[in-house]
Amino acid sequence: MSTVDQPFGIQRQRNLESRDGWERYAVHRRHVMELLVEDLVPPAGRLCVLGAGNCNDLDLAQLLEHYEQVHLVDRDRAALEFGTRQQQLATHSRIVLHGGVDVTGDGMELTSPSSRARTTANSTNSTPNETHDRHDWALPGPFEVVVSTCLLTQLLDAVRLSLGEQHTDLTESVLSVRDQHLRRLVSLTAAGGRFVLVTDIVSSATFPDLAHVPNENLAAALIRLIAAQNFFTGVNPFALLQFYHMDPATSGLVSDVRLARPWLWDFGPRVYAVCGLCARKKDTVETIRS
Repeated sequence: MSTVDQPFGIQRQRNLESRDGWERYAVHRRHVMELLVEDLVPPAGRLCVLGAGNCNDLDLAQLLEHYEQVHLVDRDRAALEFGTRQQQLATHSRIVLHGGVDVTGDGMELTSPSSRARTTANSTNSTPNETHDRHDWALPGPFEVVVSTCLLTQLLDAVRLSLGEQHTDLTESVLSVRDQHLRRLVSLTAAGGRFVLVTDIVSSATFPDLAHVPNENLAAALIRLIAAQNFFTGVNPFALLQFYHMDPATSGLVSDVRLARPWLWDFGPRVYAVCGLCARKKDTVETIRS
């Protein structure tokens, strides 16, 4: 397997292994759904889900009660087909599958320092519409609501697999891919729409007591873990929040940026702490000054 194909092969294997996770994901799915249907007055236009996979974290029938269309995006089309069949909605006319989509937008060429620097400069200096034109992945956006469902850490894992843990450019490359993903959430969202980033932050692999932390103590526990640098590189939720206040390409476009209360996700072999970042795209675009 080539270096480029290796991350996808691993993700496809993870999708196969987690196909039986519907019941196990129940609490995690409830939290994700709360973020996607809160404050909505049906019909709420179109929803785009990035990294939908087996759809174990989505109640598709409930989404159809709130949205005119649900667009499911993942590189692993077989996982999307399985997920819609599992929920008996494989042929529903208002569910649209976008399989085979490389949700990095640029493939793993971002792991090259020269291409990374070029892409970062382009993203930072472009207007949001120009960025969207280059990286729309042929999706029929913009959408009224866009959500990334625990996709970010998969993208960052792909960088680590491609470069290797000892590569001198690893941290810079991880942050570059993260920043591009955060910008694309904005570019895929319609003016006046809303976007949500759901991401895992830390797992029981590095904090074995995670599964036993009471819900009411989880936020405080995460603050301590972040202070101790015990979290996945690139997904510090406070850094993600700060990004949308400081990033020159998107800070003038977003409002009402907030973090939802964290929750625990039983993944089977591991337990993850998960957080949701929610924001709204402004109705009018402010001029971005260099």
